[in-house]
Amino acid sequence: MFLGSGSEAMEAALKLARQFHLERKDTKRVNIIARTPSYHGNTLGALATGGHAGRRAPFQPMLMEAHHIDATYRYRMKLEDESEDEYALRMANQLEIKIRDLGPETVMAFVAEPVVGASLGSQPAPIGYFKRIRDICNKYGVLYIADEVMCGMGRTGSLFALEQEGIFADITTLAKGLGAGYQPIAAVMASESVVSAIKKAVEPYGMDTLICLTQLQPLVP
Repeated sequence: MFLGSGSEAMEAALKLARQFHLERKDTKRVNIIARTPSYHGNTLGALATGGHAGRRAPFQPMLMEAHHIDATYRYRMKLEDESEDEYALRMANQLEIKIRDLGPETVMAFVAEPVVGASLGSQPAPIGYFKRIRDICNKYGVLYIADEVMCGMGRTGSLFALEQEGIFADITTLAKGLGAGYQPIAAVMASESVVSAIKKAVEPYGMDTLICLTQLQPLVP
């Protein structure tokens, strides 16, 4: 699905996650978990999902409820006597604790950037963190939405930053590098299992043809 901005892509991703659960008759799944600090866009759903207090504050009365765990930030969060593996596991396990607190049957999606951009200044997660996140999401039937708007499209050395962990998200948002500065464009990608579940409810149009052609120029030699 092609869109015009990263904020739009995140809005679409959140709706897609909800639609996935509705199609599976899993109607109680409404809760979103993200991280603090984080930023996922400036539209209402994306802003509510993000854990950026300053950007949320002016619009707080208008925002839906979202739930947050700590983002990985070595300078502030890693304990002195902790190994890298222990740090990764402790931080990732916050997600499982939050899911259990909310009730696994109510959690719709977990949203996180593989490399935190605007809110933490290009902060990668410790190795193993997202593998544990993937396992937790699988265990509880929670969709993982990877926000690769800022870190995707080759900016970390691989096409998608999450590839470096050897895993993939259920839903991925892209923008910025996708258009290489030529044309505003964003995209939402979904796994086969998600697409199969919602294929009867998708929109007939997916974006302007001219914009898509423009976007191909920086990608095709």
